[in-house]
Amino acid sequence: MSLFKRLLVPLDGSKMGEIVFPFSRELAHRLDLEITCLHICEPEDQFCPMHEAYVEATANKLIRQSHDTGRPVKAKAVMINGQASDGISKYAASDNSDFILMGTHGRSGFNRWVLGSIALKVLRQTDKPVWLIRNGTSVNCDWQHTDVIVPLDESPVAESILPLVVQLIKEWGVNQTEIVLTNVCREPIIPSDFTDEMKDVWREKESRESALSVKNGQQYLNSIKNKLGDQGVKARTQVLVGKTAEEIINLAASNPFSFIAMSTHGQSGKGRWVYGSTAERIMVGAPCPVLMLKPNL
Repeated sequence: MSLFKRLLVPLDGSKMGEIVFPFSRELAHRLDLEITCLHICEPEDQFCPMHEAYVEATANKLIRQSHDTGRPVKAKAVMINGQASDGISKYAASDNSDFILMGTHGRSGFNRWVLGSIALKVLRQTDKPVWLIRNGTSVNCDWQHTDVIVPLDESPVAESILPLVVQLIKEWGVNQTEIVLTNVCREPIIPSDFTDEMKDVWREKESRESALSVKNGQQYLNSIKNKLGDQGVKARTQVLVGKTAEEIINLAASNPFSFIAMSTHGQSGKGRWVYGSTAERIMVGAPCPVLMLKPNL
């Protein structure tokens, strides 16, 4: 029996906000979730009845589409008055939503939500896991095998996403899913004002430190991999060198059947990733769904 019950899908009345539909149906079908289509109408908006009709029609559309594909899901419509980010977070808490799923980027819809901005506000306000799908992302839901890319920086903040990922994989299907534990080491930096001789010395020093960082990163990931193996979850490791967000995005782009899962806040770990900043860059550039969770440490 699934531990997950409810998927909250906030909608702003735009086609862009509806880019999440294919993934919401797939997620709901795989995890046996009920989808709640939530629309928030500002109290002074005279067109609230039209908004209510829209969200009702949208829920019915999701149900109809799911039956057409042979993967039926349950969905309901809810409209409330208020401001977008506050309303989403408060409703998710009151309804005991297990996940929030949002499209990101652009200004659109009845209430002219700035979806990237709203998503960031929701991430900061809620303790619920938030799925994000960037506008323009082509989500292939015919997944026979799924890679879950989990960026780690040797900190409790980064590792706080792992229990959720493990539970998700067990419900998704252990044999269909593998975690890709990823550690990104910074690339060597040579100050521009160094002389050629100084640059040679510095380059050698940075090369040694980079090799040691890669070795330590691999050892760290192996230790996490072994712990996951004890829980019956498959994992492999990947140590990369470069800028964190860019390397994670490129890794995801190389595998069309993947999503990224990571925590969102705090400056921590050996690499001193600034998680808020890194998470935002990944949210903006990821070519696949991204699952983000604010750690409760």
